[in-house]
Amino acid sequence: MKKLICAKDLEEILENGTKEIEIDKDTILTPSAKDIIKNSDIKVLIKEKKIGNQVLKDIDMNKIMEFFKIVSKDQVLQKTIMKMLLKEKKFEKEFDSSGFTLIKGDSIKFDKIFKNLNIYSQDLINTDEEIIGILKIEKDNFIKKTKLKGNLFIIEGEVEMILNGKRYLGKSGDLIDVPKRTEIKIGSKDIAKVLYFSKGLNWSEPFL
Repeated sequence: MKKLICAKDLEEILENGTKEIEIDKDTILTPSAKDIIKNSDIKVLIKEKKIGNQVLKDIDMNKIMEFFKIVSKDQVLQKTIMKMLLKEKKFEKEFDSSGFTLIKGDSIKFDKIFKNLNIYSQDLINTDEEIIGILKIEKDNFIKKTKLKGNLFIIEGEVEMILNGKRYLGKSGDLIDVPKRTEIKIGSKDIAKVLYFSKGLNWSEPFL
């Protein structure tokens, strides 16, 4: 049976944060759907149909067990998988096929980074080219060990930073350039929101 994919279907996929779709020989893409694929970062996967128990025969159970062992030790990976399974929207956004995106700031839902600390974050854009998101600190502090360079822009509140034994106080509107291969303590005595942006430094992962 033929399956039709139109522009509206792809817009819903992009809105949910999905970056790939599967098609087979029975899939029909409308011209407008093809335009969205061409102008976005959606990956098209060609699915081959398999009959009967052939799918089960192709599964390597040892690799599956190894995967679950890795997941059981990695909280960040567990969180990522749960997001994919639940397909929970973390923010509302508007966009078109040109790549323009408008993210609604008051719709952002934050994830807790540390189990016992009031430190939260949400990646808004996470691609091979850039990582952009918001860090929220509620009367707490944490230590970040960086491998790569990154930048912080204080949206609201005051942020205290300690680097190499020296204390710095940043206020709303301040920009911080964080060097690579360093250890910095960041906190706030009240509530602060900080925009992070870089090419590879992800603030939603505690120690990287």
